[in-house]
Amino acid sequence: QGANWIPADCFPGRVTHQRQVDLLQSACAAHFNLLRVWGGGVYESDEFYDLCDEYGLLVWQDFMFACALYPGDDRFLHEVKAEARGQVRRLAAHACLALWCGNNENEQALLGAFWNHPEHRDEYQRAYQHLYHQLLPQVLHEEDPERPYWPSSPSNGMNLWGEPNDFARGDAHAWDVWSHGHDFTQVWQMHPRFVSEFGYQSAPSMASLEKVLPPEALDFHGGLFGRRQRCGFGHRTLEKQMAVWFPSPRDFAETVYYTQVLQALSLKYAIEHWRRMRPECMGIVYWQLNDIWPGMSWSSLEFDGSWKLPHHELVNLFAPVLVCAGEAYGRLEIWVSNHRLENVSGDLTVRLWSWSGERLREFSLPVTVPAQNSQKCWDTPLPEIFPDPCRHERFLTLHFSGNGAELRNAYFPEPFKNTRLAEAKIKISEVREKQGSLRFQVSADQPAPYVYLTAGALAGRFADNGFLLMPGETREVVFTPVEPVDVKAFAAALRMRSIR
Repeated sequence: QGANWIPADCFPGRVTHQRQVDLLQSACAAHFNLLRVWGGGVYESDEFYDLCDEYGLLVWQDFMFACALYPGDDRFLHEVKAEARGQVRRLAAHACLALWCGNNENEQALLGAFWNHPEHRDEYQRAYQHLYHQLLPQVLHEEDPERPYWPSSPSNGMNLWGEPNDFARGDAHAWDVWSHGHDFTQVWQMHPRFVSEFGYQSAPSMASLEKVLPPEALDFHGGLFGRRQRCGFGHRTLEKQMAVWFPSPRDFAETVYYTQVLQALSLKYAIEHWRRMRPECMGIVYWQLNDIWPGMSWSSLEFDGSWKLPHHELVNLFAPVLVCAGEAYGRLEIWVSNHRLENVSGDLTVRLWSWSGERLREFSLPVTVPAQNSQKCWDTPLPEIFPDPCRHERFLTLHFSGNGAELRNAYFPEPFKNTRLAEAKIKISEVREKQGSLRFQVSADQPAPYVYLTAGALAGRFADNGFLLMPGETREVVFTPVEPVDVKAFAAALRMRSIR
């Protein structure tokens, strides 16, 4: 589980040691065990692979071919062979290197997903097979014979022609929810064996945008901001889903916040579903971890390495043990997914709430989940919990306690716009400093989903963010600044919002 990695800067020379450390440590903090170095980027520096060795991050390494059909003439192939041999010799000694992959999406391109030129199909296929089925495998046989090779991503495998993005075999790129603007629940109809790309866009934080745009350009439909959207239908898709999930944004900052909540929700629906599918689905690698500039993108980290709201969500989604809920065949199901190497036993507590904060029902049950497995722990007909007249009035919270883990999650059966959710009044206690971190407590008078904290231009990280805050709950929040900061300056910069 993990993410696709793209170049960390347009100018590789600007990528410092500390910047690479910060990005890779953020991957580790979200429980990644794999990064896919995408074939449309660059072969990364020796330092990148040294750090992945040190941190225990596996690397899926694409050869640098992506989203295109490449020549098959001898001169070009001679250069490719020399480059590939040099890179394989450079990287083969790294313990982190898990897999070589021939290219990104070129098999799809060959078979008509990008350019359909049937009159040249034989010529293109000969060139493709020579490069990815003969030349690169031969170089690997000579230089790194023990590591597996995969011809393309997505693909069914070597010489297994057909639909490259067949979910029943090989790896898959699951882009329908984003590319076609589908409802997030549509991912429940997708059953890949290994998903190596999927994702959803969001805007960079206000702090990032304010560094690169003048105040008058902070407009979702403005020309300068629009130039930071490199997906032709990106704004349209985001606006469509914002209209489904939220009331109209009051200002640009709320629009930015909504996009990050949408990205978190999209990842939540997908990752929870595919974790429930284990062992049918054994790999979840989203697009993308990092960014190459401060723009609209699918990254969970800002260009400067700061965490977007979705990266905080990923800490829970990729945790070794996950408790989650979903709907299937008219039933509500609650699952526990266990990635640990030992069985996990504990108590699962389910609470049904109204959006006014009234607890409608609660029950607990003992659960034991085998190692490296997922298990449905409870299910019931949907009308038992969410009858049609009341579906928009209710939601669930889940709590699992066992084997030293305290896990929480929530299930929202309806978009927030359709619910009786009112804007919560959130109280913040006095900020205090302790061992270099700034600490305070927050509470709310009614349910407050996706509570999001910011500290303006102050560099640092909240230990938890984008969380559900329930009435009667007091949560301690910790902010660790990059540089020492005065308590009063932090308190003045602190801002908070939630879904209303």
